[in-house]
Amino acid sequence: MITPRDGLRAVVNYNIIIVIIICLFMITIIMHSVAAQTNQTIAYYEGRYNVSITVDERFGTYAGYISGPYVGGYEANPYNGRKASTLQATFSFPDTSREAIPSGKYLELWLESTVMTSIDRIDYGYRIGVEFNREYTIVWSEVWKFCEGLRPECWTPRAWLLHGHGVVINANPSDKITVRMRWEGDYVRFYYSINSGSFVKFSEFKKAPESQNAFSLGYYVVWGVPAKYLQFALFSPSSIGGGGWKALIEYPRYVNSTGSYLINYARSVQGPNSWLDAVWRWGSDTYANVNAYYDRNSSIGKYKILFYWTTSTLSDDTILWQ
Repeated sequence: MITPRDGLRAVVNYNIIIVIIICLFMITIIMHSVAAQTNQTIAYYEGRYNVSITVDERFGTYAGYISGPYVGGYEANPYNGRKASTLQATFSFPDTSREAIPSGKYLELWLESTVMTSIDRIDYGYRIGVEFNREYTIVWSEVWKFCEGLRPECWTPRAWLLHGHGVVINANPSDKITVRMRWEGDYVRFYYSINSGSFVKFSEFKKAPESQNAFSLGYYVVWGVPAKYLQFALFSPSSIGGGGWKALIEYPRYVNSTGSYLINYARSVQGPNSWLDAVWRWGSDTYANVNAYYDRNSSIGKYKILFYWTTSTLSDDTILWQ
């Protein structure tokens, strides 16, 4: 587990503080200038992830992402302060053979949300998903801490994987696996159900003191960046081509104080635009040669998106259903 570095405490002269602040500010400007010129990528490895920090020249700032091709959808209604206590979706891999997944690779379907905090430039990312590989089906829960930079603990953007837990389940590719993450007091608890069976809790995480007790919903522009607070997507650490697999997301929904609601307006999102805040995003690359069936282009119906390998690529920000 990656944990934040412990801070150092000292009593110093006020003038020294001013000098230090000025020096740090100048160093930050110099580092930004050098990085922008070289387009460097700095990689941190944690378990099965490469957490990358790179320069996004489009915004002229640092930007971070979990590396790998990524394609999915997001709740496209305005944020307007909307929150949820529970998120849920159903995942499956219909018409898929395990032999279609190369050894050492995997497909994952995720339901993800940003959780805001009382500390400027710090956010949390909660997600729950299903991994399908050549041997197993695994349900995963993860909690990430994201720093946007220009803070004492992270002058450049940094991510910490605070919680990651996976459980192998007995499920066939076509089985419907419903995943749910729910706030219960200061804890988020993670559940799964197979083919409408009873929900099983497999993981939990106690929130940080600065964290809100709610998942964020909708779409919001932060410093010119189109943040998408609730996303559902297909991810893999590298592209899996050749066909023989499909990945289905159905009925993404949220629960708040007024009721339970299916996401009524969804648009597509590719990795380069999968922003969860002003600096970080869930994916890095467009999932090339993966397209999808959805309500606007097929008879699959609302609240569903079926990904498959083909010769075309799903366009970013396409209306999936409304």
